[in-house]
Amino acid sequence: MKNILAIALIGLAAVSCSKEGGTVSDSAAQEGLISFSAAAPVVTRSHFPGAAGTMYWDSYDNLGVYALKNGALQKQDFCTIGSAGVGTNEATFSPKNILYTAEWADDTEAEYTFCAYYPQVSAPAATWSNGEVLLNIPAAQTGEFGLYHICCSEPVSMTGATIAKNKSVRFAFAPASSMVRVRLVMDAGSDVKETWIKQVTMTATGVALTGDCTLTLADGTLTPTTTVGSSDRSVVTVNLPSPVKITKTAADNPYIDLVILPVAPAGNLAFSAITSDGVRLTIAQKS
Repeated sequence: MKNILAIALIGLAAVSCSKEGGTVSDSAAQEGLISFSAAAPVVTRSHFPGAAGTMYWDSYDNLGVYALKNGALQKQDFCTIGSAGVGTNEATFSPKNILYTAEWADDTEAEYTFCAYYPQVSAPAATWSNGEVLLNIPAAQTGEFGLYHICCSEPVSMTGATIAKNKSVRFAFAPASSMVRVRLVMDAGSDVKETWIKQVTMTATGVALTGDCTLTLADGTLTPTTTVGSSDRSVVTVNLPSPVKITKTAADNPYIDLVILPVAPAGNLAFSAITSDGVRLTIAQKS
């Protein structure tokens, strides 16, 4: 059973319509615009260097949202986070294309299902195909795991009448991608006491770590779209925004986070690191 890591609330705010000669309040004016708010993301968002601590929404935390009627897609949208919510535990999201509920929630007896995921980084949420969405985990990352860590909501179903009455839908999010946390430590026998790291690379054996993938919104499954273990997908590199200090004391060293597809590597994981002055460090392989 997946842990719930974040919740989001979709609100359908009332709107008014004005005409020449005054303001009217009719069915068109009360259709409702879909807006989005989200609360308390717990452990899926952070700022570099990724140590446990304050988690909050960031500017890239946009939602891809889908509304289905009896299993058929009715509406989809790319919903951007409001600037007031960035850096806080509460945020409001606005659709790129304003959706009026009357456009699709016109059947009070029909069952509607809502699905969502984040972060939707750039393109509109328009890659839906038979319940799957095409996404990508890049091979080049920065260590700020929230930028790449894909989270999926549990589907939420309700009737058209309930939508019209409550004007809100509540989501529960869980991670679909995986993450490796690396803490480097200088060897006790090293001639130097510390060094500064600007890049870490991890290579797997026989599995795809990054690249295009499909997210199945019904169950939150993330699956590679090309051959597993392709050489160009088995490596993930973190280029840190600024170098971090590595010492001989583990507790003094930060974590470096690498987001990957949810896979079980076969064999060893190979690591390498580059210092701020360009020296490549040798790191023992891990089983």
